[in-house]
Amino acid sequence: MLPWTVLGLALSLRLARSGAERGPPASAPQGDLLFLLDSSASVSHYEFSRVREFLGRLAALLPLGPGALRASLVHVGSRPHTEFPFGQHSSGSAIQDAIRAAAQRMGDTNTGLALAYAKEQLFAKAAGARPGVPKVLVWVTDGGSSDPVGPPMQELKDLGVTVFVVSTGRGNLLELSAAASAPAEKHLHFVDVDDLHIITQALRGSILDAMWPHQLRASEVTSSGFRLAWPPLLTADSGYYLLELAPSAEPGTARRQQLPGNATGWAWAGLDPDTDYDVALVPESNVRLLRPQHLRVRTLPGHAKEALSLAQMQEQTLQLEHQAKLKEYEAAVEQLKGEQVRVQAEERRKTLSEETRQHQARAQYQDKLSRQRYEDQLKQQQLLNEENLRKQEESVQKQEALRRATVEREMELRHKNEMLRVEAEARARAKAERDNADITREQIRLKAAEQRQTILESIRTAGTVFGEGFQAFVTDWDKVTATVSRRLLSKPQDALEGIVLSPSLEARVRDIAIATRNTRKNRSVYRNILMYGPPGTGKTLFAKKLALHSGMDYAIMTGGDVAPMGRDGVTAMHKVFDWANTSRRGLLLFVDEADAFLRKRATEKISEDLRATLNAFLHRTGQHSSKFMLVLATNQPEQLDWAINDRIGEMVGFELPRREARERLVRLYFDEYVLKPATEGKQRLKLAQFDYGKKCSEIAQLTEGMSGREISQLAVAWQAMAYASEDGVLTEAMMDARVQDAIQQHKQKMQWLKAEGSRPLLPSSQAE
Repeated sequence: MLPWTVLGLALSLRLARSGAERGPPASAPQGDLLFLLDSSASVSHYEFSRVREFLGRLAALLPLGPGALRASLVHVGSRPHTEFPFGQHSSGSAIQDAIRAAAQRMGDTNTGLALAYAKEQLFAKAAGARPGVPKVLVWVTDGGSSDPVGPPMQELKDLGVTVFVVSTGRGNLLELSAAASAPAEKHLHFVDVDDLHIITQALRGSILDAMWPHQLRASEVTSSGFRLAWPPLLTADSGYYLLELAPSAEPGTARRQQLPGNATGWAWAGLDPDTDYDVALVPESNVRLLRPQHLRVRTLPGHAKEALSLAQMQEQTLQLEHQAKLKEYEAAVEQLKGEQVRVQAEERRKTLSEETRQHQARAQYQDKLSRQRYEDQLKQQQLLNEENLRKQEESVQKQEALRRATVEREMELRHKNEMLRVEAEARARAKAERDNADITREQIRLKAAEQRQTILESIRTAGTVFGEGFQAFVTDWDKVTATVSRRLLSKPQDALEGIVLSPSLEARVRDIAIATRNTRKNRSVYRNILMYGPPGTGKTLFAKKLALHSGMDYAIMTGGDVAPMGRDGVTAMHKVFDWANTSRRGLLLFVDEADAFLRKRATEKISEDLRATLNAFLHRTGQHSSKFMLVLATNQPEQLDWAINDRIGEMVGFELPRREARERLVRLYFDEYVLKPATEGKQRLKLAQFDYGKKCSEIAQLTEGMSGREISQLAVAWQAMAYASEDGVLTEAMMDARVQDAIQQHKQKMQWLKAEGSRPLLPSSQAE
């Protein structure tokens, strides 16, 4: 009967011990383990398979299961993806199979987004996370991330998550050290993807250390007391512990004990048998806030003391027997260890040999893939170049056809408009002659009277001077010779006739005209000229006047004429310069809108045909010539090729007219398009009575920023408004209305230029 009594008391003692703590045993690790796997496109399929195999082996070594460790896997990609959450698999083998079945997600490496997702969806209490258990994050990465990692990683650390980082690439040491938990040498591992097995055991031990339950536990439970133990949470200098004990049925009769910060245990005695006691351990820290720990312990019944002593004696006897067997076992183990060392050395040698062979094979295969990839890229680039060339040729052909159709349509419309204009002018001229007959007669009478007065004055002056000067003139043979020579040799021509420029620019271009004329006479080499500035400032007009003044042949081409020629552009360019070399008078070749043809070859995208034509042009103009002179005009000189700038002898900037030049332009075009037609009487145009000079000055003040062409168009608009009126009379109000329209149109043009991002016009100075 006594053995059965002892056995019953021993079983009750073990049950009492197992019920001393709530949850899993104090010696069992527990917590939540999250694997964060880089599954983006920056990781190759081979690297992903190796990392997946490593995580599977690591999970197989951990005590995963209900009430202990739970595991989850989250992919890092463009968007985070949960492969399996906490609690879905209840065994280590199931988790290992789930990891090996995971597929790569590809996409961007948004690690920061995945960390924020883990905080909200997995580690948060609202998401079902277990409170009071350790939490560990194992982040396997190739070292890079598309978004910031620091802030979301710090938020996880603030929740108490222990972070391990395994880098298989070339990550930044400082960034990854900041991401891992401290100390970094324990929580950060840099290892090649083929050597991950080296850190498996060390990483497993670190994870288990982080997962070990740090909580209050009871031992040595008797009918009158028990012993408490807890992990070191404080030090002697950082605070103290407050320990409270109260019967569960009478919480008001609590016993309290204050212990120093370096204490890790305490024994309660003098307790009632077979009673539940609630224990509370309150760490009072002056460094950080620590949560209290609670425990419920039940003392043994009163008659269990003798059974406990008997059980202890039996336990001591069994321990002595086990110690004897243990020594025998240790000797056998030492012998096995020696054999195991030898076997491991042999296996390591075989493993290194096999790894070397695999590395060589992989290197050869990667080299083969690289060569094949390079050849494929060359073929694709060749096909792309051929396709682009074909598209360019088709585009040039379409543009040429469109240009021809446009030219034909313009010629047809111009012919019709010319016929209508001639007919309208004829009718208007006849009516104007009838309406202005009295004005014409008055002008004839005034001119006749003025001419008669001039002749009389000339006669009187000649009569006075002739008698005194003739004798001296005819007696001095040198004066006679010089007079005759100047009369025979001089050809009064003005290169700036009809052109309005600023005084400084006028003097400069006049010197160019005189130098060009004398260069042709002396058969010397010509200088090439670049004229740049806004449209309508007189560049084209001066080029024509320069050719007429110097007596040279004149040829004009535009930059837009070259591209449609295609492959014929080179031949056409050589023909132009061959023809220039046959000119006896010298050829002035004027290239308008030069930037459309002579663009930069290094930065601008031009076709091969246009590039070849430009090279031919540069070849024929490489040296100064006595046969031809280049005059280039452009609105955008910065787009010209550097070789073109090297061939320019002088650059002349034509700028917008200032107020004085604008007033001269307004008076010039007012006289040409309004005043002369009104006074000659040949057209249907009359002019009302007002101060023309004052009006021209006012208009010059209002047209600031306009070019000479815009001012000439304004004068033509005055003429057209007079023609459109019923009586053909141009009034001051009509002129003001057209001026305001021109100002609004000019502002609209400037807004378009600004919207297109064009460079601003040059500062106003001159105009046509």
